[in-house]
Amino acid sequence: MYDLIVIGGGASGLVTAIVAEKRGKSVVILEKEDKVGKKILVTGNGKCNLSSVCVEKENYNTEFVSDIIKEDVLKFFDEIGLVTKCMGERIYPYHESASGVVNLLRKNLKDTQIITNSYVTDIVITEKGFKVNGYEGKNVVLCTGSKATKGTESYGLYQKFGHKLITPKASIVPLITQSTAIKGLANLRAKVSVSLIKNNVKIYSQTGEILFKNDGLSGICSMMLSTYIARNGGEYDVSIDFAPDMTEEKLDIFIKNHNLDGMLLKAISEKIKSVAKEEKREISNVVKDFRVKNVFNGTLKSAQVACGGLDIKQFSENLESKLVKGLYACGEVLDVDGECGGFNLHFAFASGLRVGKNI
Repeated sequence: MYDLIVIGGGASGLVTAIVAEKRGKSVVILEKEDKVGKKILVTGNGKCNLSSVCVEKENYNTEFVSDIIKEDVLKFFDEIGLVTKCMGERIYPYHESASGVVNLLRKNLKDTQIITNSYVTDIVITEKGFKVNGYEGKNVVLCTGSKATKGTESYGLYQKFGHKLITPKASIVPLITQSTAIKGLANLRAKVSVSLIKNNVKIYSQTGEILFKNDGLSGICSMMLSTYIARNGGEYDVSIDFAPDMTEEKLDIFIKNHNLDGMLLKAISEKIKSVAKEEKREISNVVKDFRVKNVFNGTLKSAQVACGGLDIKQFSENLESKLVKGLYACGEVLDVDGECGGFNLHFAFASGLRVGKNI
């Protein structure tokens, strides 16, 4: 009889197990993959963006996280021997290695039993607690994430007990469009300001790098826009400002005296000139408002995060089910999603700390 059965050996599951074990609890982790921590390996392009220097509830889709995100994640890293550093506002491991983070988390599990290739299809309530894949435990925590990237859709394990599901949608994902406006720009990058346009009104804007793809837009800016779309729904166009630090008037003067190629990549410059001629607009106006029509979010398979999950209203501040005592949930399996920049991994770690301290 274990004190805790952890379903899913990702970020939140590993942290929950480490904290519970340090409190003297007996823990078993059931992981469907052949190794734990596989989704961690792809975070931050393999560098593992652990957190942010400024984590606030405004970075998430819900105020439910307000107290949980205050868990001292950086202190936890320090205690397990992980040195971190800041790169801009983002926090990374000092060695910038996601595999190094996974190895260290695994190393800190000394007594916890890890069962890999163990796919969970059912949780059974018993007289003493729960039974999962033949293992008995007093408590169960669901840490399986979502279908985004390498996660597993396992909401049904708790839905059978009456938990509601907020339909998951792709978030932090490239934007897709069938517009011909970006034809010929694939694989080009630019530092820009991008805005979602609805009924010809700017709804939401971000500044940073954008990456053009054959079928849409990627890069941090686009990922941020995708989060807004996932949370709010609706149909949008995107406006790209290729010169966010210049006014249209200043651009006019520059263009009259110089070639636009001296400011923008040639392919982008030529595309802007072509659009300006076709739409009978000033070149400076197109530079400041390059329209990509009818954009929408990519699929969950190509997303970093799912917007949606188990309804947080049915869980306590300690992430215990209000419907069945002894059932907990952590991380992305819950209807909690953060913006791009380490906020989702921070919540995974913070929620793991919260449950590990309270089971």
